[in-house]
Amino acid sequence: SARFPQLDVDLGYTVRDAEPAYRVDFSELPPPIDQFSGRLATDQKEGFAFRTRADVPLFTAGRIGHRVDAARANYQASNEDYRRVVQDLKFAIAMSYTDVLRTQRDVDVAIAQQANLEAHRDRIELLFKHQRALRNDYLAAEVALANARQTTVRAEHRLDVARSNLNRWLQRPLTHELRLADLSMPTIDLDLDSLQQRALNNRPEVAALTAQIRSFREKSLAIRSSGIPQVDFAVQYAFQENRYRDPQAISSANVGLHWTPLDGGRRRHEAAALLAKSRSLARLRDNMITQISAEVRNAALAVREATERVQLLQCTLHH
Repeated sequence: SARFPQLDVDLGYTVRDAEPAYRVDFSELPPPIDQFSGRLATDQKEGFAFRTRADVPLFTAGRIGHRVDAARANYQASNEDYRRVVQDLKFAIAMSYTDVLRTQRDVDVAIAQQANLEAHRDRIELLFKHQRALRNDYLAAEVALANARQTTVRAEHRLDVARSNLNRWLQRPLTHELRLADLSMPTIDLDLDSLQQRALNNRPEVAALTAQIRSFREKSLAIRSSGIPQVDFAVQYAFQENRYRDPQAISSANVGLHWTPLDGGRRRHEAAALLAKSRSLARLRDNMITQISAEVRNAALAVREATERVQLLQCTLHH
């Protein structure tokens, strides 16, 4: 919008306690000029005034263009921040979803373990009644069963908390009944180079920092450009109600140049500060790239370990 013409309109009605005038003394001049000595009015006591002016920049040495580019970079950074929030929300819901499934498995395992221990306790109790087992064996079976029941209660409490968290994310009542579909183990290509490159392309944090770096640099260039002569064009129409002035309405056009060759170094320091911020963000971006690569590596190793454990358990159960 800074490239477009700017229109200003001023309206006013002025009331003075006296008419402004110039005091003149022509008494030293020869007649008949000496008779004009006295007050010469310049403005009437009250009157209406109107002025409208339109300005359009002709040459700004790139100042406006750099400001536009900086605004676009800020807009892109905001979009990337929004995308990051959406990704975090999806990730949180996915983690809550899998947490419900995992705690449900824990409950199933705890219930099965409790049922096994109850059967074992009943068997030991029967043997004890027929004096074929020791009392210590019976007491040990009771203690193991009590521990299993506590484990089941704790697992059920964790399941209730996990369901409440998922309902909270879905904006449902915390006690809403959930029926979740099971998840299958996907086939994942664990090529670290491709995974890291994919992460760097999809993570909005890197793109947001890149946009902010570009914004600071463009702002620095805009400040430096303001030290170059600025040229603008203006047209103006002014009307002032004044019976002592002719004409009362005047139109004008003007091509003006504005230049501040010396400002005490303010522009230079402001531009240097913005460049320092951009360099700081660049170092932060480099550190974030390293951190993302490490996160991808750790996640890939965790997936590989979990896959091998699943395969080992499947082989154990099969044999």
